[in-house]
Amino acid sequence: RKSIHFAECKVSDRILRNETRILEFTGYGKQYIVRNSMSPDAFVQIAIMSAYFNLYGEIVNTYESVQTKRFKHGRTEAGRSATAEALAFMKAYNDSTLSEKDIIDKLHVALKRHSHITREAASGHGV
Repeated sequence: RKSIHFAECKVSDRILRNETRILEFTGYGKQYIVRNSMSPDAFVQIAIMSAYFNLYGEIVNTYESVQTKRFKHGRTEAGRSATAEALAFMKAYNDSTLSEKDIIDKLHVALKRHSHITREAASGHGV
């Protein structure tokens, strides 16, 4: 009983060490992303990885839970979106010698690759 109390205290201390802030972005939303032929899911995943890349200068292995609901008792499959195409976009985004069109082209390639990986995972062919 005592050990449960101590464990609860440790967990509580760790929770209190974290701080969460919510930023509501109102510049554009799903409709803008869809109108520009992009997957909202892929867009957000690439945006999160890009933010990390801009902070730390590297891309890290990324796991996205993908539903396998087309199968009986379907659960989830691993979607790995840290791809060479995503990295190429992130590097291009930070390259001042490239045109906006070149960067957007690389973004579309990365988004298409992400969407392909997600479809594969949903079909039971994930990593």
